[in-house]
Amino acid sequence: MSEPDNIEFLDRGAWWEKRGNTSWVRCGTCAGWFHVALAMLRLPGMRLHCPGCGADFLPADAGRIVVSE
Repeated sequence: MSEPDNIEFLDRGAWWEKRGNTSWVRCGTCAGWFHVALAMLRLPGMRLHCPGCGADFLPADAGRIVVSE
C-alpha cells in the first residue's frame, strides 16, 4: 500500500530525541491534532476518528500527518 500524499516524515534529530511508532494527525474538519499509530495509517481502508469534533475520515483526507520514525 502506498503512503498518503499528505504524510511528512521527520528526519532524525539528536540521539536523545524520542522516536517511535506514533504519529500526529491533523483533522481536516476542525484542524485539531491527535496521535495515531503509524501501523494503523498503513491498513487498507482504515478510517480515522477525530476525538475533538467526531469527524471520520481516511488518512488521505487528513489535514496533515507527521511521523517521526
